[in-house]
Amino acid sequence: MSRTFPFFIVGSVRSGTTLLREILKSIHGLECPEETHFYRWGHPFGSGGYYKSAIKSPVLRRHREIDGVEESNFVRIIQTATSRRDLQALYAEKFMTAKGTGGRRWFDKTPQNVYGLPLLAHDFPEARFVHIVRNPLNVAASLVLGKVIKAPNIISAANYWQEAIAIFNTVRPIIKTRTYELKYEDLTASPQTTMTSLLNFL
Repeated sequence: MSRTFPFFIVGSVRSGTTLLREILKSIHGLECPEETHFYRWGHPFGSGGYYKSAIKSPVLRRHREIDGVEESNFVRIIQTATSRRDLQALYAEKFMTAKGTGGRRWFDKTPQNVYGLPLLAHDFPEARFVHIVRNPLNVAASLVLGKVIKAPNIISAANYWQEAIAIFNTVRPIIKTRTYELKYEDLTASPQTTMTSLLNFL
């Protein structure tokens, strides 16, 4: 895989994004940090609300620890960056250096970044987007069960899926040539065929 531009995996939570990430990470030259959430929040970059969401979250602190990015380095990065794109790119650079595995291409798997997809597509005009879709009944059931993320009721569980789908379908006509829609059920039933098709796109 000779291309070097990044790609982003987005979609509803509990749709198989982690499974897809782990498969892709097994391919030499591809590297992916833990979920970053840089495009999830509605606060403008540079605001107190954005900094608080990015810096104070215990979950994201743990993600950075796994990625090998020290907190002092992250604070320096976020204070140096002038936009979300800067932050994403600088973080990817630090992550790739920390891993030291010789990866040539990074990608991001943060399903909730679908909420910032219009800006994400604008900021990375060369990037590709993989939208993974799972049967909504299974997504809702997983959320109600709540082993990883727990929805408080069926309405919120249904809207995790519905809102992600609505946002992606609205933006897709604008970035059509840069998108690939992958069905979770295809990935689990025919992984080799599905991954071959995806890798040809990427």
